[in-house]
Amino acid sequence: KAYFFDADAVYQLGCDISSTSPFPVATTVNTCLRQGGIECGKDWFLHDGIGYHGKNLKLITESREGDWRFVEGGRLKPLPVKKELFSLRIEHGIKPENASYAFAVIPNATPERLANWPGGKILSNTSTLQAVELSSGVIGLVFHRRGKFNGFETDSPGLFLIAAGQITVADPTAQLNSMTLRLNGQERRIELPSGEEAGRSITVQFRN
Repeated sequence: KAYFFDADAVYQLGCDISSTSPFPVATTVNTCLRQGGIECGKDWFLHDGIGYHGKNLKLITESREGDWRFVEGGRLKPLPVKKELFSLRIEHGIKPENASYAFAVIPNATPERLANWPGGKILSNTSTLQAVELSSGVIGLVFHRRGKFNGFETDSPGLFLIAAGQITVADPTAQLNSMTLRLNGQERRIELPSGEEAGRSITVQFRN
């Protein structure tokens, strides 16, 4: 999984989804109490001011009965309630092999905005690399192992933002001491933060 935060949206990518179970497999985009109407168009849904943009989104609305007092361990008298749910998912079928998903969550959305939303561009969604070009042109990359992308190369897994000859890099595992990065033929050995600051991002400038 990888998450990318743009100025107006959050991109969520997932890949390498496989199962040998005889039951259907699905990715839940959101499940919550229904609040008013639901609008939709080509590859988008709008509910409670939040937009969802992506392919193969499936809407399910249904009534569900439950009892919050159950979490008290049955010490209180049952008080079941029945509510309408809004549920959005991406179905992968039975026994999927290397299935994937990609969608964007867009707050403060309107039907007009969703219908004409340009969005960013998904560049890769594999078990090695998940990458998005954000609306600003910045490239966000999540390398799950060492690899290359266009003119960029890393000898270690990590998180990277590339813009105008500079790279912001972070090691979310907080276990690496350094990385070797290459950008358009230039190579830099990067010392990463350690101690209490391990995992913090740093920005490295490359020559234009």
